Amino acid sequence: MSNMNKKIIEELSNRFKLPEHIIEKIVRHPFKFQADLMKQGDLKPYRHPYFGVFAVKPGRKEAYNAKRDVKEP
Repeated sequence: MSNMNKKIIEELSNRFKLPEHIIEKIVRHPFKFQADLMKQGDLKPYRHPYFGVFAVKPGRKEAYNAKRDVKEP
């Protein structure tokens, strides 16, 4: 984690009077969830509250599926 991220988490921790590890979990959880979905091969769009929809572009999805099909015997 970069120094900037640590500083932001520390500031949020002080502001809301919560331990830093709790703030870090709150900040990182939606993105960890999205990464886990993508690792499973679920490339459906996912809406993060306050951030918008994250989706794989159709061309990249086709390339990913083609690459995955080639690797499997």
